[in-house]
Amino acid sequence: MKKVIVGLAMVAMVLSFAASSARAEDAVYQNEDAGETHCKADEANFCPFAVKDRGHRIECLKARQSELSKECAKWVDRHHEVYKARNKACKDDQKKFCPKDGHDYGALVPCLKSNMDKLSGDCKATFTM
Repeated sequence: MKKVIVGLAMVAMVLSFAASSARAEDAVYQNEDAGETHCKADEANFCPFAVKDRGHRIECLKARQSELSKECAKWVDRHHEVYKARNKACKDDQKKFCPKDGHDYGALVPCLKSNMDKLSGDCKATFTM
């Protein structure tokens, strides 16, 4: 009986560690600025013309995704998911609080963040995805 309890405790500990590691990794990839770290070399190789403009950089990386490093490709996928969700959820907030930044994602995100306390619940939720 004692061996079973010790065994179950070990399994629980391993599963807990694995879950916390997965959450930590997801947090890295959900961070919008993580692309600066994960994609720096890929941007220099594949998208040198677009390095100064975030929107064009991401479009370029998405187009070359099969050639990217694993970390960068994963970040690009995650960023694209968040972008689509945010575009949909924040449409009204975007028009209300950031009308001049609508087509410039690099300017839109800081604008939305600066109005965080006024955003709809759905829009706010995209910043914690």
